[in-house]
Amino acid sequence: MKKTRFLLLIITALIIAACSEDDNSSPTNEETINYFPLSIGNTWDYNNQFSATGQADFSGNETISVSGTTQVSGNQAFELNSSNPENSGLTTSIFTQGALYKSSSSLIYNGSFSVNIPDFSGLDFSLENVPVYNTQLPAGTEMFVETETFQEELEGGIPITINVAVITNMGDSFESLSVNNTEYTDVISSEWIVELEVLAAIGPVSIPILQEQQASVITNYFAKDVGLIKSESTTTLNFEVIPQVPLEDIDSSSSQELTTYNVTLD
Repeated sequence: MKKTRFLLLIITALIIAACSEDDNSSPTNEETINYFPLSIGNTWDYNNQFSATGQADFSGNETISVSGTTQVSGNQAFELNSSNPENSGLTTSIFTQGALYKSSSSLIYNGSFSVNIPDFSGLDFSLENVPVYNTQLPAGTEMFVETETFQEELEGGIPITINVAVITNMGDSFESLSVNNTEYTDVISSEWIVELEVLAAIGPVSIPILQEQQASVITNYFAKDVGLIKSESTTTLNFEVIPQVPLEDIDSSSSQELTTYNVTLD
């Protein structure tokens, strides 16, 4: 379970909750609306759920808090801590590995990012100035894309090339959204997407063992004057059947839902 949860954490197929009224437009007066209050001492409590084919479901509770500040590109950025890193949710795990700051209508992330696939080595790189959301943009707009290529070696000495793309998209806006029996108004969403392609050098040819595919999507929901209220993700990796490279397909999902919070508006 630990390996699968770690995979979910870093490469997390999209399931969007349909429990709200979607007006498919950006909210008005975006610059005056606070969708993620960043003040030291702010806290959010989450119930985190994890599920993977062939394994027992897992859940855990987590509190994240704004613990301090740092300077990023001349901006005051805020650092977050998790009370339970072992049971951390996907989005909160990303946030607590870096720092967040506001820029006009955007929430910007700077920090580390990793892609770990079972049987492969860890692929670590840094992300700079990644828009988590931008309320001035219409739904479906690509906000950020960064690609990386890694050379690795599988057990048995088979060289592989892994192409990774990290993308963020602006999502829909909602008049209201119910989470844990609480109705939140004025909600926006956005996506983190990871695209993967894996090629193996077998003899004189390069063979795709993972066709280029949208491997994972995390969809996050932010409520006015509250912050992150919900996160959903699925990961699907469909490997090619190659005798020299016996890799198992992966199908997993996770979610985070806000239970309580205590925030001061910045």
